Amino acid sequence: MMPGLREPTEGEFRTPYTFGSLLLLSIFILFLLLQPLWKEGYPQLEVVQYASFFVGVLLQLIGQWKKENKRNFILGLLVFTGGAVLLFVNYSNVLS
Repeated sequence: MMPGLREPTEGEFRTPYTFGSLLLLSIFILFLLLQPLWKEGYPQLEVVQYASFFVGVLLQLIGQWKKENKRNFILGLLVFTGGAVLLFVNYSNVLS
């Protein structure tokens, strides 16, 4: 244990990841999700709206992870997953 850090209490969890590494990972995942939309010629404004939604949710998610708030982290994860599923369904209908 490093000096100045307390032991985690019950219900808390620690992460070895830094905010920056989680942010880079989330931007990479976002790029992978939005790349098919960009290639299909979607209007740039619509792609930017999707991107801003996902970045906002991911920043909220990372913030809750860092605060060790499990309930809000799980809720944010559900919102992000739901948005990703809706995005996938939306562009899979366009591609077919």
